[in-house]
Amino acid sequence: MRNLALALRAVRRYRQQNAKTVASAMGMPLRSYQHFEAGRGRLNIDSIFRFAEATDSDPLALLAAAIIGAPQFAVHCADNKLATILRFALEDFEARAGSTISALKAVDLFNTFGVLFDDLATQAERESRGLDELLAEYNRKKRDSSIDGS
Repeated sequence: MRNLALALRAVRRYRQQNAKTVASAMGMPLRSYQHFEAGRGRLNIDSIFRFAEATDSDPLALLAAAIIGAPQFAVHCADNKLATILRFALEDFEARAGSTISALKAVDLFNTFGVLFDDLATQAERESRGLDELLAEYNRKKRDSSIDGS
């Protein structure tokens, strides 16, 4: 619950919303919202989905952030809804592969997801650097290859 509470607070702050605004959007009294955001009480999935709607964030990323012990993951996925997209991909995979999923070996799954997430991390790093850096890197490589005679 601690990681979930940290994720909720981080997303609310990322969206630059105060507790009163989010509580109102969720249709709950401020005091109840404060207890929810602090992680007091039982886990309520409906409240997490209402929070995600009120903050335009990813409800599944909030849950994943708590599970993986990385509260900032919820912030990182707030705009692109990564965890929800993964859910849809899993639904499609289940519909296509069904019972044959059980034939997959755990080590192959681990390796395949490792390659996939490494590729996504590389892509994210490229995207975050911006066009100017990419152009500068391209020009450096071009200049270096002409110097080397390549």
